[in-house]
Amino acid sequence: MLDYASLIQPTGGPLDGYFLWQERLFRQVYDEVRTQETTDFGMNLMKYTDRPKCSWPAAVFSVTLNIFYGLEIVFVLTTFFILTLNPGGQ
Repeated sequence: MLDYASLIQPTGGPLDGYFLWQERLFRQVYDEVRTQETTDFGMNLMKYTDRPKCSWPAAVFSVTLNIFYGLEIVFVLTTFFILTLNPGGQ
């Protein structure tokens, strides 16, 4: 059980953060393109990485992911300690 708890944040958090980061970058592209009369359909996402909340660490440590993975870790650790302190289920 503890092995699963130790894998939750290191594997899931950065991966979910990566997808959240990509979503934020594409929203920046959309916001720029929707106000133009014509566009070249360029998808250069890296020019938006200097904006607030558009970095990978900001996405990984976002409030949403911290709440989700924090609750999951608390649940797994609570279950682990309950099973450890009461091994026979008595």
